[in-house]
Amino acid sequence: MAQHNLIQINVSAFGEGEVWLKGTKMIDSAKELLQACRSARLGGSDFPTIWQQILKRHPFVLGMPIQRTNGETPMLEVPLINGQRLIFGLKEISLG
Repeated sequence: MAQHNLIQINVSAFGEGEVWLKGTKMIDSAKELLQACRSARLGGSDFPTIWQQILKRHPFVLGMPIQRTNGETPMLEVPLINGQRLIFGLKEISLG
């Protein structure tokens, strides 16, 4: 009998857990998603690349990026399912 172990979920008592999909660990918190985006930007990726490679199909992402300004500074906000937003500024990416 073939064993199909595509998804393994291990959740601790504190609500933090690990999700594995086909043997590859998925990002399982907004902070890890933030870190993945920051790492990509440090590696030279622009927002369209980060959107396509990390965010577009990620289960934490609730919808399309929203353009906003903070005074005269443009930014993009990506809504997350936990109510937070990834905020892409000119120099920094943060959670809001």
